[in-house]
Amino acid sequence: MKQWIFLTILVLISQVSMAQEISWVKYPTHLNLDNGASVSHPCVLLANNKYHLWYVNNNNISYAKSTDGVIWEEYPSNPVLTDGGDGDWDGDFVSQPSVVYDGALYRMWFTGYDGSNLRIGYATSTDGVVWNKYTAGPVLDLGVSDSLDGNGVSGAAVVSDGTVYRMWYTGYDGSNMRVGYATSTDGVVWNKHTAGPVLDLGVSDSLDDTGVSGAAVVFDGTVYHMCYTGYDGNNMRIGYATSTDGVAWHKDESNPVLNLGATDFWDNAGVMSPSVLYDGILYRMWYTGYDGSKMKIGYAIGERPSPAYLNSQVEWVKYPANLNLGTDTSHPSVLFNGDKYHAWYVTDNGINYAKSTDGVVWEEYPSNPVLTDGSDGEWDRDFVSQPSVVYDGALYRMWFTGYDGSNMKIGYATSTDGVDWHKHTINSVLDLGINGSWDDAGVSGPSVLYFDGLYRMWFTGYDGSNMRIGYATSTDGMDWNKYGTNSVLNLGANDDWDYVGVSSPSVLWDGILYHLFYTGYDGDKMRVGYATSTDGVVWHKDESNPVLNLGANDYWDDAVVSAPNIIYDGKLYRMFYTGYDGSNLRIGYAMAQVPLPNPLLANAGTDVNIYPGTGTILNGLATGGTPPYNYSWSPITGLTQPNIANPIASPSTTTIYTLTVTDSNDWTAQDEVVVTVSTAATIFIQPATNSLTADKSVAFTCMARDGNGNTWTVTNQTTFTTNDPAGTITANVYQPGKAGTWTITAIYSGLVATATVNVTYGTATALFIQPAT
Repeated sequence: MKQWIFLTILVLISQVSMAQEISWVKYPTHLNLDNGASVSHPCVLLANNKYHLWYVNNNNISYAKSTDGVIWEEYPSNPVLTDGGDGDWDGDFVSQPSVVYDGALYRMWFTGYDGSNLRIGYATSTDGVVWNKYTAGPVLDLGVSDSLDGNGVSGAAVVSDGTVYRMWYTGYDGSNMRVGYATSTDGVVWNKHTAGPVLDLGVSDSLDDTGVSGAAVVFDGTVYHMCYTGYDGNNMRIGYATSTDGVAWHKDESNPVLNLGATDFWDNAGVMSPSVLYDGILYRMWYTGYDGSKMKIGYAIGERPSPAYLNSQVEWVKYPANLNLGTDTSHPSVLFNGDKYHAWYVTDNGINYAKSTDGVVWEEYPSNPVLTDGSDGEWDRDFVSQPSVVYDGALYRMWFTGYDGSNMKIGYATSTDGVDWHKHTINSVLDLGINGSWDDAGVSGPSVLYFDGLYRMWFTGYDGSNMRIGYATSTDGMDWNKYGTNSVLNLGANDDWDYVGVSSPSVLWDGILYHLFYTGYDGDKMRVGYATSTDGVVWHKDESNPVLNLGANDYWDDAVVSAPNIIYDGKLYRMFYTGYDGSNLRIGYAMAQVPLPNPLLANAGTDVNIYPGTGTILNGLATGGTPPYNYSWSPITGLTQPNIANPIASPSTTTIYTLTVTDSNDWTAQDEVVVTVSTAATIFIQPATNSLTADKSVAFTCMARDGNGNTWTVTNQTTFTTNDPAGTITANVYQPGKAGTWTITAIYSGLVATATVNVTYGTATALFIQPAT
């Protein structure tokens, strides 16, 4: 059975190059697994809503578990797999685990060393911690001398499709490491691909011109994705390659996809031995980092491009650490100008500035703050906060909140470089509402857009009891006209997550819809919600709110997530937000990711053998995609109904039937099934009896037999003859003519078979006479 998948552009996101479509962003520190020792070679699985990690520690294999893939709980009785005894093939150490879980049994392939050579062994476990080694020795041994793996095999990466185990492993020939390939039906007996390495050394001066090793492979249903360790004689870095069959690999032109850390970082001397998985939302990588002294395990997340338009399918995935902008920082306003990210954010000293090349690691301006509170008696004398910055290519414009000890109002400043700011001389530019209005006690937290010659501001209004979101417009950014007399985003229904307050808007316009992200407050928690509008005035809150929730217990944002700021940088929608743990405010980051669609798959069933003149039911099946499904079989020859899932096929000759499935989104998938019509190699005939009297008849059955010993009846397609000169044969029934031993001959499809029949006159039981006249 062969399978192809033809999907729309959304599904193809999962199949294009990780390197081209995914940017790997490292977690800023190594994971909490070191205990002062070197740890390395992670293997991570996601099972039963937990991440499971097997890794190398002190030449043995240890285990840890995690709910988020970042904070790990080590197994108290580590290690879980140890080296063998003296003289064993793994007597010196065990390393490089690769684990597959089928829902009932964990299977581990690991590297063992005896002091001379590396080999690959096998172990099983029902719980992932108590392991039983395969006792007959390594399951993948050295190759012949001068071969790819004549001096060592190690670093297995195993993928199972439920029928076949596929292993990519590191082979060592005494000079270089390359990646080999083997298959197995049971995980124990392996058949090596004998045509040499499937991933070879790179060209001179490339990432991997001296060695390729330590592969991790993910299969998405169509394409195999490999992240591997490349060695150039000086550094180990992580590269990427793809394959449709697991044998012919194509390295990515943008390699390496994960580079060395910066000088003095914990991974500045080497990044290697990746373990990669996709959890339904995000690609995640765990890898070994080296600083020249010790190895540690690191973590990176793969950012896929956001959809062109935000929608309710988006899930906001938090970067696992707060940004490096210090404590007591909040209310970010971020711009992207095609080259750098620029952030203005709030500290105790005023509004600071920082820049970044990736939106994650920031360089703070050395002369911060760039905007400070006003002098005594001024409208912003107590503090300035909540900036919203717009850049028109020549001038930066900032709207910000100022506080005089009694009320918050919104002011305005300009800058040519983003750091040297000049407050507008007539501030504030947005004042309190009239007494008794919804914003008579404060206006704050502006979010400003400019297009079509108009500045548009969404802001927080306060009436002394609750916060709501209002709207204003301006032609110059200074003279603002509030919309109507009411807020445009109101409190949620009683006991809803935002029924006490809505505030801190951040608005995007995509040419079709306005997208509003805001802080919702229920009297206990602050979280981030989402709403859409066609005019910026009438808003529809998303049913899945809140879209950004509190962090887990003891996380830096476990008490509050608020004050979102949303940007689109041409690839990703990014949210910068304020998190609070009960003690400190910090700035976090999240990215918009759409779960990859469940791929539409067609299954035409298993190949089947039939006999001429018979039929079989084709067992077509569709999964994934979006039902309902339409089915189409081709060719239609021999089919009863070619547009149903389960037609009857009665071909006269062997036929390959192709099933095409189309779902409600017009995604299509195909699969093939072979209906083999057996060909007779021999025939034989069987009379009902070999002896009969001349007054009786006998029926013959003709059977065909193929080369595999299968037999079937071909009587109705057989021609019968006899050498009885007085006898007759009608169809398959012989009527004797006279006594004797006669031959019956059968001819079917050019094949001949014979049988003999003894015919007698029998014994007289009555007499009669006939006169001649």
